[in-house]
Amino acid sequence: MIEYSIVILLVIAGFTFVDNKRVQRNKKYWIVLTWLFLTLLIGLRFLVGGDTQYYMDDYSWRKGLADWEFDLTDKYQPGYTLLCSIAKSFSSEFYVFQLIHASIVNTLLFILINRYTRFFFAALFSVFFTCYLYFTTEVLREVVAVLIFALNYKSLLQGRWLRYYFGILLCCIFHLSAIFLIILPFMRKIKINGYFFLLLAITFFVAMAFLNNTLNILSQFVLLSDKFNSYKDLTSTGMLADMLNLFRTCIFPICYCIVVKFICKREVKFENMIAIMSLFGLAAFFSPIIFSRATNYFILFFSISIADFCVQSLSQHKAFVCQYAIVLTLCFFALYGSEYAMYGRYRRWVPYYSIFNPIKVDRDNYGDNK
Repeated sequence: MIEYSIVILLVIAGFTFVDNKRVQRNKKYWIVLTWLFLTLLIGLRFLVGGDTQYYMDDYSWRKGLADWEFDLTDKYQPGYTLLCSIAKSFSSEFYVFQLIHASIVNTLLFILINRYTRFFFAALFSVFFTCYLYFTTEVLREVVAVLIFALNYKSLLQGRWLRYYFGILLCCIFHLSAIFLIILPFMRKIKINGYFFLLLAITFFVAMAFLNNTLNILSQFVLLSDKFNSYKDLTSTGMLADMLNLFRTCIFPICYCIVVKFICKREVKFENMIAIMSLFGLAAFFSPIIFSRATNYFILFFSISIADFCVQSLSQHKAFVCQYAIVLTLCFFALYGSEYAMYGRYRRWVPYYSIFNPIKVDRDNYGDNK
C-alpha cells in the first residue's frame, strides 16, 4: 500500500502547492515528478492487475519489430502488437513493454487533464480513484483507444469529421470496441433535459426488450462474433454489483448534471459525454460485460468534470454551492470507493510487487475472500 500512498501524497502536495494557488508556479515540475513516479509504478510492476498474466503470456511469443506484420485478424489488434514488437526489439522482458506502455498512457492522460482543467492534481486524483489502476493494469489495449478518443474530442465538437473518423480508425487499431464511436456524431446534441429523459426511457425499454436479438445479429459479424458469443450469456455480475454499477455510470452522473446545471446554475463540463455515458450505463445494467466497455470511453470526461466543479465551487466559498459540492464529493467517494471493496476487487492491485521483488499472489477477486 505504501506505493499507492506515495501517489496520493504527491497528488495532495500538487493540489496544495499548485491547484490551490492563483499563480501556479513550478506546476510543470510537480507534473513531471508525478508522471515519473506513476510511470515507474506501473511500468515496473510485477503481476499487478488481474489481466497482466494474460498479456505476459501473449508477449512471450511476440516477435521483434523487424518481423512485425499489420494483421487485422490478430485478436489483440495491430496497434498493440506493434508496441509489443517495439518492446521486444529491446528485450524479451515484459517490464520493458510495461514501461513503454505506461509512458504513452501517462503522457496522453496528463495532456488531456492539463488541456481541460486548471485543477490538474484534483482531476488526476479523481481519475486515479475511478479508473486509473483498472486502465493501466487491466485493459492495456483499450486504454490507448480511450485516450486517443478523448484527445480527439474537439474534432467531435467542431464537426471536423475527417479528423474525427481518422481518430476512430486509430482507436480501432488498438481496440475494436471503439467501433461504436462512429455513431457519436449523431448523439452530440444530447444534453441533460426533457428530451434526454425521454431517450433514457426509450433506452430502458429497448434494452430490456430487444437486447438479446440485437446481440444475436451483431454476433454474425466475423470480427465481432468471438467476443459477442463469449460475452452475451454473461448478463449479470450479481444484483448488488449491477445496481452499484448503474449508480456509478448512470444515476449518479445524471444527478451530478442536474445539481450543477439546474440547482447551482453552472455549466456542466462535458455534459454531452456524461449524458451519453449514462445511456450506455443504463444499457450495461442489462448486459454489463458488453456495454460497460462503452462507458470506459466516457469515464475520464466525468472524472475531470466533477473534480473541476467541486474544487472550483469549494474554492469560491459560496455557501449554497459549497454544500452541494461537499455532498457530491462524499457520494463520489462512497460510490467509486465501494468498487474496490466489491468482491475483494482490491486484491487485483494490493499488495503491490515490483520486478525487484517478484512475488506471485492470487489476483482472483471473484473467489472466496481469504
